[in-house]
Amino acid sequence: MKTYVISDVHGLWPKFSDFVDTLEADDIVYVLGDVIDRGPEGIQILQYIMDHPEQFKMLIGNHEDMMRRYIEATKGVDLEKASYFQIKEIRRLYDWWVIRNQGEPTLEDYERLSDSKQEKVHQFIKNLPVAYTNVKVGENIFYLVHSTADDLEKEVVLQSDLKELDEIKRFIWTRPTDIEDYYVDGKIVVSGHTITFKHHGKLEIYISKDKNGDIRYIDIDCGCAMNIKESKLAALCLDDLSVRYF
Repeated sequence: MKTYVISDVHGLWPKFSDFVDTLEADDIVYVLGDVIDRGPEGIQILQYIMDHPEQFKMLIGNHEDMMRRYIEATKGVDLEKASYFQIKEIRRLYDWWVIRNQGEPTLEDYERLSDSKQEKVHQFIKNLPVAYTNVKVGENIFYLVHSTADDLEKEVVLQSDLKELDEIKRFIWTRPTDIEDYYVDGKIVVSGHTITFKHHGKLEIYISKDKNGDIRYIDIDCGCAMNIKESKLAALCLDDLSVRYF
């Protein structure tokens, strides 16, 4: 049994499928969000993860957050009877998610699902955790999150634990300018969200060490969202900190 972490697949089923084909039946995979949008098969990847809960443990990313907000704003709304403010909010969320963040392929596939399957997807996204703060593998303890960590003292941080918008932004949207702002004492933070090229000019995992040479932060978003020849899906093995690219 091995434990892997992946992030930011962004609808690219071929890369995700190639990774899945390498797994053993008892391997565990933490998915740090953003499996949807940009690429064409986000809903397919999301449903695969939903169908394999014994192997896949997923966190919400900012793209799933946008999808959830849009679904909840439009659910049960008759646009012919909706208020001006409802329509304005729906248009804002549509522009934010579908237009500016390339959610169109996800929305189109979601709308093709039956009502019952749509509801299952909605409930799945709604109940995704935002962080696993205490994942022990070998001698290391890992803090897994989509973007940045926080000091909330819970092993699994849920969306329902976060009452203010600024709190959820910290976990799934924030991009600190100081690398040390990613650090958590005694743990290795692993996240996606920010393409590694921005840290070191390469589409390979980025590792930050403290002054003692201890690993404190690993960014594994190697650019699937870009969908270019150099883009990679990184699979980080927490057992030995090895990485495979797909």
